[in-house]
This record gives sequence, C-alpha cells and structure tokens, in this order.
Amino acid sequence: MTDTDRKKIKDQQKGEFLTAAGISDADAAVVAMHSRHFNYARTGSENAATNVAEVPMGIVHRLSRCRAVYFTSDAAVANDTSDYDTVYVYKFASTGGALGAGTLVASWNTHTSAQSAITANAKHSMSLVTAAAASIAADSVLTMKVGKSGSGKVLTNFAITLDLEEI
Repeated sequence: MTDTDRKKIKDQQKGEFLTAAGISDADAAVVAMHSRHFNYARTGSENAATNVAEVPMGIVHRLSRCRAVYFTSDAAVANDTSDYDTVYVYKFASTGGALGAGTLVASWNTHTSAQSAITANAKHSMSLVTAAAASIAADSVLTMKVGKSGSGKVLTNFAITLDLEEI
C-alpha cells in the first residue's frame, strides 16, 4: 500500500507512527475517512395522479452529521406561484413514529419564492434545515416525500443522496 494520508492515519491507529513524512492535511483526511453517502432511488408511477406519499428510505446506523442532500429527477419542472413541486427528507428516532411527524432535514421547492425550477437529470442541492441537519442519531429512520401543488408535475423517477459524516 502506498503512503497515502489514509494509510498513515490507519498506521497511527495501530501504533505504527511516522517519523518524518507526516500527513499533509490530517483534518481533511479524517473527515474523508468518516464520510458516507446514503442513496435512495424511486422509480415508477406510484400515485401518479397526485403525489408520492412519504415513504421510508432507510436507516443511518451511526451517529452522523448531514453535510448535504442532493436529488435528481428525470422530469423538468418550471418554477411557478401556484403549480409547483416540493421534495422533503425527514428523520425519525429509531423508535419510529407516524409518517408526517418526523424532523425535517432538507427540502426543495419549485415555488417562485423558494429554490428554483428543476432541470431534468441535473444535480440539485436541497436546503438543509440547520437544527435538524446538525446530527442524525444512530439508527435513525429516514423518509422522503414529494408533493405537488396545483397542477405541478409528479416526480416519480428520482434519486436522493445524503452526504453524511460519521461523528
């Protein structure tokens, strides 16, 4: 194995310390070692006439800090004041709870007073809710929900990625 920052940190964890080379950026190397990506994709035309109901996405097993949430959709949606779409990501404690009662982690809204339109097959960075994004407890359940107002488009084929840092 070459002398990468990751190898140097692993060697130090095992007690094999370096003498001269050192680590170029220890903070960044540690963050990179603890970064995880949580991906969820939804396809099909479930609830195509109305909305995609809130559904479980999965479980985050370790205490984590949410750094960013991204999504992509195969549908383009213009921003509008009455016909718009919303995308939400929520977290629940491991003990669960009723859908709609989770803590909001991130959101996107195509209303003209909110984020912006959705470009088909492009990466969109969702807005993090500061208090909720600070940490996600171990074994938290994540859910997502897509809603439309007026005659907004139904987003049935899309993917969400959470960029997490284990803490």
